Amino acid sequence: MSRISPIEVGRLILEPIRHFFHNYTPADQFYWDTDPKKSKIDISMINDINKEDVDNDMQILVDRGGMSVQKSGLSDNMMDAKPLSETKGLYQRRNLLIYQGQARVIVKARAEGSAEVLTDMVMHVLQWSRPHICDVLGFKDFALPMQISPTRPGKTDTEMFTVEISVPYMIEEAWQSENDALKLRDLFISISKS
Repeated sequence: MSRISPIEVGRLILEPIRHFFHNYTPADQFYWDTDPKKSKIDISMINDINKEDVDNDMQILVDRGGMSVQKSGLSDNMMDAKPLSETKGLYQRRNLLIYQGQARVIVKARAEGSAEVLTDMVMHVLQWSRPHICDVLGFKDFALPMQISPTRPGKTDTEMFTVEISVPYMIEEAWQSENDALKLRDLFISISKS
């Protein structure tokens, strides 16, 4: 059973990346801090409207991306169901939903080499976090197979090289339901005229 909502996947990707760049990078290079003035890099959600605009040479932007929800019933198939005459109205049903999605991590840097180094670091942070995310948070799969785009130069007023990392994920959600209605046993209702 899933212990996390698919809506939280963006934050789940963002926080390990922030932790890594805050604790394991030199303060003069790829350092991230909660204080934007101390940071050498901007690491945020792609649609974060509350972030301060600081002109950084490097950015890592996380987007939850799209997802699909699929039903994979374990015992809710009418073909396999026992007839009502046999169950007397009682049922017990196991259900399973599968959430599949593809998050994106967008790496931007003014130098192509910096974009490549940042991409490699982000890729490794996500792969190192994968076993923990799957085991502790109940993901069926996370960050495999990961796809990384080639480095592309941007065509804006200040040129930025961009790399996109696709991070697929799959979450299972299972639950069991059973009715608590009265069991119907030889109950006959007669309607008579008064």
